Amino acid sequence: MQSGLRKDYVTEETFLLENGERDMEEWKRYFYDGFTDEELLNMVFDDELEYEPGTKYQYSNVGYNLLAMIIEKTTGQSYAEYVHENIFDVCGMEHTSSMKTGDVTSVPEFVPDKNAPDENPYEYVDTLYMQLIKPERGVGDIHSCAYDLLLFDRALTGGKLINESSLAEMFNIDMGYGCGWMSGSKPYDDLYYHGGETWVYKAYNMYCPTQKYGNIYLIQLHPSVACDDLNNECLMNVAMALNS
Repeated sequence: MQSGLRKDYVTEETFLLENGERDMEEWKRYFYDGFTDEELLNMVFDDELEYEPGTKYQYSNVGYNLLAMIIEKTTGQSYAEYVHENIFDVCGMEHTSSMKTGDVTSVPEFVPDKNAPDENPYEYVDTLYMQLIKPERGVGDIHSCAYDLLLFDRALTGGKLINESSLAEMFNIDMGYGCGWMSGSKPYDDLYYHGGETWVYKAYNMYCPTQKYGNIYLIQLHPSVACDDLNNECLMNVAMALNS
């Protein structure tokens, strides 16, 4: 998150024609997973870095995209095979998959954000949930559920996935971000969390070590627009009550 890489492969200008209109065929090719790894990488590497690495924090999905590719290069496995063998199977996550389509049990209808009421993604995709695979590898490629996420959290913080020194480094927060975890500011600085979303779902995972109850895990899944205004406040209040 301090690399200088942009946030996502695509930007507002990625598929614009010279006349300013969107190239719908290229846009659809991207969202229907038609781009090669080389094309995706060129989208990023043809640009200048957005800032000098290490001087600034800026969330970058591309950083995790590249990590997934590095896993494939160094292990000789596909990313999906690697996370299944080394994470899902180890944790007993039987209802979780990676890099798949058609395995979801619920797909809510798209509801436009109040800040973008005219947004209509159906103009370039037929269904909204998980058409693109390669551009989401390492970022938003996993289907799971609250129970499996709890198994993951317990395994991670319990030393089942990584050793104690690696776990400490994961929670070594710099500029508000560690390795996959953000931290709250006072009075929430003992809370670690991360969230993510697609057009139709949001996920929120929070870890809160407490003296009274031990490790507390708060996991929330909901449609993208529903309860947005109350989501963070609710989770923070629960965590503070447990830690008081």
